Amino acid sequence: MEGNIDGYPSRSEAEEAVVTILVSELLSDEQIYEIMNKCKIGKWQEEDENYRTRTIKNAREWLRQKKLEEVKNKTKRYGKKKFKMKLIAIINNY
Repeated sequence: MEGNIDGYPSRSEAEEAVVTILVSELLSDEQIYEIMNKCKIGKWQEEDENYRTRTIKNAREWLRQKKLEEVKNKTKRYGKKKFKMKLIAIINNY
């Protein structure tokens, strides 16, 4: 993967976007590591294990928050019972 970051203010933000997409596709940490080790975007190769783990964790948390917001918005339309069921499903998937 080449290091093209067009559309992103920094290489770190471009890297975050790539990792978030990989997480959203339900790839395992090992699969993400394998892909990102070949990627020239961001700081993945320059930084230590803590950075990589934190990047994946942040992507998972961002997606979790996004899904929770979607569920909250749907709750207003569908009611509390469906909200609870959807919330449990989201928690179980992450």
